[in-house]
Amino acid sequence: MSFKPTTDSFIRRPINTADPGRVYDNVRAEGDILWSSSMRIWLVLSKSAATEALRNRDLHTFNLSNLYNRLARQTEYQLEALAHLATFLPIVQEGERHKKLRSLFGRFLADNQDAYLSAYAQSSRELLDTLKENGGGDFATEYADRIHSDAIGRICDIAPERRAWMAQKTFAEGILGVDMHLSSVQNATIRVRELFSHYDEVLRSSAENDILANMGQHFEAAGMPADHDSKASFLTALTVLGGDTTAGTLSLGLGRLLDAFEGRISAQQWPDQKNLVEEFLRLSAAIQTVYRVANKPTMIADQNIAKGETVLINLSAANRDPTAYECPHQFNENHQAGIQFGTGRHFCSGMTLTRKAVAISLEHLSEFSEIVAREGRSFSEDRIATKYSKFPITLE
Repeated sequence: MSFKPTTDSFIRRPINTADPGRVYDNVRAEGDILWSSSMRIWLVLSKSAATEALRNRDLHTFNLSNLYNRLARQTEYQLEALAHLATFLPIVQEGERHKKLRSLFGRFLADNQDAYLSAYAQSSRELLDTLKENGGGDFATEYADRIHSDAIGRICDIAPERRAWMAQKTFAEGILGVDMHLSSVQNATIRVRELFSHYDEVLRSSAENDILANMGQHFEAAGMPADHDSKASFLTALTVLGGDTTAGTLSLGLGRLLDAFEGRISAQQWPDQKNLVEEFLRLSAAIQTVYRVANKPTMIADQNIAKGETVLINLSAANRDPTAYECPHQFNENHQAGIQFGTGRHFCSGMTLTRKAVAISLEHLSEFSEIVAREGRSFSEDRIATKYSKFPITLE
């Protein structure tokens, strides 16, 4: 297969732009499923091929624990914290471990959904009230980055100042990628250690918290040991997984919405809440890409994939597929749902909770008489979880 310069450039660097549609269109001109001979990676762009790849049982996730352990041997860095955390991330596990983790996350989230959403609503009100009192501010760092860890902290009876500290530790850069820089991995190791120590202390001092006290039941029902370190690792994983995905969805989604209204939206212009959430999610997939590796020879969209070859599935591009959406880059409440949560056995365990949480944020935002985007938006540099690192707005 021939060298494709646009494809290679696309794979090498994250697509951090307010208008990724043009980039996707340029790459899609070379095909919907492409082989990069220089990168030795398949790139999947269309929604149908992405769905097929995500449901293909011959395509497995990367074993991040093995990756961290190998990197530790090569560099002599202490990465045990990351390797251990990876064993509690269902999106990078296979087989029996994956089944048990899905059961654990599913049971915990279902049992504590009402408590989390109530805490989320409280956090949303308080964070937005602070922004309003100041006439606006940085929506990314003062709201989107903080709300998930603040809600988790509330249900665990963690003090407000400590919840603010948690928000600075929960971004996923260096944790979920397979092509990350060593400096990112080192920084991630420090953050994970600090979060683990934090939850270790919380578990030891919060015997009266019902949610924490009942965690053991969920571990036992999932067939997993309910030791102290496992509980702390699970809470760390829960915080990290939800942090950037929530932050990215909210900051990117509000950005797309404001761009659709030329940077200024009033309460009267706010779209119908009933159909808004799915379109908001489609255009603001925080997790841009997921990686798979072929466990055996297989096929995607009539392309033969050899054993051991890597497949990069671009969820953001799939959600803007012109064969699936009439106006793929435009905000339209009548569009069908995207695949930002994945599909198949590795779909996001927090899908239902995220939809409901986003609906709460949108309802609260719609109550302002006007929201105005200011100059100075900037993106994070993480390839896996995309979000605005800075997003100044005015609230009235």
